[in-house]
Amino acid sequence: MTRAYPPVAMLLATYGAGGVERMLVHLANGLQAQEVPVYFLVPETAQSYLDQLSPMVQLIPLPCKSASFVADLCQRIADIQPAILLSAKLKDDSLALEVKSRLAMAGLRCYFRVGSPLSIQGRRQYGPLGYRRYIRRIRRNYQQCDGVIVNSLGVREDLKTSLGLPDDKIHFAPNPTVTGELFRSAQASPQHPWFHDNQVPVILGVGRLVRAKDFTTLIRAFAKVRQERRCRLVLIGDGRQRHSLQSLAGKLGVAGDVNFLGFVDNPFPYLARADLLVLSSRWEGCPNVLIESLALGTPVVATACPCGPAEVLHYGRYGPLVPVRHPVALARAMLETLQRPLAPEVLRQGAAPYTLERSIPQYLKAFGLAI
Repeated sequence: MTRAYPPVAMLLATYGAGGVERMLVHLANGLQAQEVPVYFLVPETAQSYLDQLSPMVQLIPLPCKSASFVADLCQRIADIQPAILLSAKLKDDSLALEVKSRLAMAGLRCYFRVGSPLSIQGRRQYGPLGYRRYIRRIRRNYQQCDGVIVNSLGVREDLKTSLGLPDDKIHFAPNPTVTGELFRSAQASPQHPWFHDNQVPVILGVGRLVRAKDFTTLIRAFAKVRQERRCRLVLIGDGRQRHSLQSLAGKLGVAGDVNFLGFVDNPFPYLARADLLVLSSRWEGCPNVLIESLALGTPVVATACPCGPAEVLHYGRYGPLVPVRHPVALARAMLETLQRPLAPEVLRQGAAPYTLERSIPQYLKAFGLAI
């Protein structure tokens, strides 16, 4: 006999085109596959990844924000009558608590999903004085929610240290990164000639061109690697540092071997055919691109930044870890990995904990709806 689960609503009023949105689409599909009724609340203008949403998931468009936005959202939640309201961004966390307070609906529980270390974000964004106000504000929210779900043990420790949350309020659930769609998407052909030239290795970097991803260090490391052997670097993603990174590649004399592709709807064919994926970040949560690379059998090198790379790579078992902002160490690891890559079947073992089949039971357990 199939168990009857209560509805779960996912609130993404602050909708973008990043990893958070993609992971919640995967999560919605995975829960629905377990016959959990799922409602996906997003702005009516949202587009990214929604084509991957299961037709069984109920998509609920939210109107543009106005004076009546919260009242409209409350009405939609009241119509759905979910048992769980899940949010995954700080602004949406506050909105979820406001909805719960206004409705005073029996049985409604609010859960926050946290995918990166909040203390690091706060210090970088607000400075010492602003950081204290930031922590006080989010601590109040986190004390009021019913539970917090983290995707890495490092994020868990960050919440305990910075917000003083007790162990029993924090639940670990791995990202539902590895899906059938990942492998289907990877079968397409990359639209770039470098990926069809087997004579010259292609090194890949993926992510927004922003300070946190530290592509400056990657380009400096690549220039050192390029002195030792012929290779090419492709960066997928866009951001405010694009011009400065292009200028740096020119100054280092490697502009002809560095290509900026910008945002790509389907990066997986590139990831599957790259000779090496490099993650040069200063901080992360649980970097999906590392997991996707492992799943596709592509060798990886990463910085040992807080919080996720060391966990994903099993502390060096599935790829070398180097100090943050250290181009010499990064270049050395890149050269060694290009020369002696791990076998694809070994790399794929590292992605095993991040499948839908592993992730969904942990979310159900966190929600108190364990199978």
